[in-house]
Amino acid sequence: MYQRMMSLVTLVARLIDRPPSSKSSFLTTSVMFVASSFGRICTAIALAMSINTAALALVTVPAGGMIDAPAGSVNLACDGLTVLSGGTYQVGASSVLNTGNVNLQGTLNGGSGTVQVTGNWSNSGTFNAGSGTVIFAGSCGSGVQTISGPNTTIFNNLTLTSQSGQTCGAQGQYLTVNGVLTLAGGPIPPCIVLGPSATVVGASYAPQAIPTLSEWAMILLSLLLAGSTYWRGRIGGNNTTRKNQHH
Repeated sequence: MYQRMMSLVTLVARLIDRPPSSKSSFLTTSVMFVASSFGRICTAIALAMSINTAALALVTVPAGGMIDAPAGSVNLACDGLTVLSGGTYQVGASSVLNTGNVNLQGTLNGGSGTVQVTGNWSNSGTFNAGSGTVIFAGSCGSGVQTISGPNTTIFNNLTLTSQSGQTCGAQGQYLTVNGVLTLAGGPIPPCIVLGPSATVVGASYAPQAIPTLSEWAMILLSLLLAGSTYWRGRIGGNNTTRKNQHH
């Protein structure tokens, strides 16, 4: 873009130096070049503005829809990430930052990327952790972050950096960490349990403070979650069939 703008300046200088007899044809060519250059510059500016605007928008995945996170990173500016029932959000290798509240009714695939949760977390759908990392940062002014929803959430790597800490939405609800649990914030929420191969990083960690699941318990938990996902799909499919029969 800089080179094209400098070319415009050079054209104007040449036009001034040319004799009157040759200015007409040269002017015509110059105007066409200026119009082409101006159009490309405007397109580039519009594209940059659209990318920036998209990065600041609330993300809602509709039922039956799928959205892939942009390559690199995307900043949701605390506006929220909602995946409706039947929808899927693919993190891939991206970093999804400043999500605000995360509301899972559908499926969130963590891939190998990072999700920075800066609001509350509600899981009534499916979270597939993959090899990725979830960070509870609480930097959107939410205070104590609430982790709720009827479904148990299994994380690969989980990092807690919020100084306000987290609270569990219901008694008996647990978050399981299978990879690395990094403690760099407030008190440890009582709903966290460690998978059999999980490790903990953090100066404030006391081994007896976090319960650890046995390998058999982890297998049972995975089977229960898979069964729950299967039956939700069956029920949703039956409801859709009944609606179609009524119509």
